[in-house]
Amino acid sequence: MSNDHFEISVQYLAPILNELEKRGYTLREVFAYAGLQLPANCDNPGSVVLPVLDFSTLYGRALALLEVETSERLDKRPSDKGRLEVMCCVAIACPDLRNAARQLSTLSRFSHPQDITIHLEEREDSARLILDFHRSSQDTASLLVAAASLIFLHQIFSWVIGSRIRLRELHLKSPEPKESISLLDLLDAPVIYEHDCDAMVFDADILDWPVIRTYADLQKIIDYIPFDIWYSGGVDLPMAGRIRNMFVSALHDNLPIPSTSSLCQIFHVSEATLRRRLRDENSSYSSIREESQKKFAEYMLRCTDEPISDIALRAGFGDDRAFRRAFQRWLDISPSRYRATNSVESPDKS
Repeated sequence: MSNDHFEISVQYLAPILNELEKRGYTLREVFAYAGLQLPANCDNPGSVVLPVLDFSTLYGRALALLEVETSERLDKRPSDKGRLEVMCCVAIACPDLRNAARQLSTLSRFSHPQDITIHLEEREDSARLILDFHRSSQDTASLLVAAASLIFLHQIFSWVIGSRIRLRELHLKSPEPKESISLLDLLDAPVIYEHDCDAMVFDADILDWPVIRTYADLQKIIDYIPFDIWYSGGVDLPMAGRIRNMFVSALHDNLPIPSTSSLCQIFHVSEATLRRRLRDENSSYSSIREESQKKFAEYMLRCTDEPISDIALRAGFGDDRAFRRAFQRWLDISPSRYRATNSVESPDKS
């Protein structure tokens, strides 16, 4: 469903706009920088409402300006949406969330301009994604940039695995502000101020979750980045996408793939209706099941040393012979040969 008819008050951006005003930017200048027209005789953000797409554009450009103003780097060029899209493309090309975080970490170290460096830190049962903004000031403007960046990464990481990541804690270097930062409410996590870094903390086992998104999925949300991809409507997946997410999650959790009758109970539809809705989306139960099995098997062969016979059973095959035949049909290569040529070093969780 399209959300183009939704409107959002520019008042939501008041903290960011106020910080830009302190640095000499008028509301009209910020609108112009975003390619938008501020209504005539209007200098009060509280009186302006924008369609969600225009609001997303204004949000992104205002943040880019504020990031530049708080940065200590010599290059004062604002980041553009193209860079955010590259980050998303890197994430969706990875087999799982751990590799997505590591690849984004590498990208952040070598990108230009280097406004943020990302680092993944793993402990026994928790993971911490650390952001270094390369600035010494911990004022309100820097806090807003840090909060928005953490929200962006949380959204993207949740989106690529098809499940909202529940955070344990949010760490911020800035002292607690006198007035609450409404942006942080989006993360729904305890906030610890005056920490040694800016970071979000979550359960470590989430890093093993496979990436399930495609470039086509990305195009549905790209216009809403970095504001809030949940407004895009693309997150509310069609029936085939919702079932695919359920199948991938079941395989990841070592559970049986739901049957057709189970899906009918979950979605409160008849079997005929389920088949029709999937057919309307050019899909079917069997094709989604097979796609999920293939994706899961590739991940297990690449990223674990689990025996092929065990992978076959976890993927829903009766024995490894049936699995080997299916894998050969999928990729025209045997599972053992695929593992030998595509295996990555197993992560050390100690």
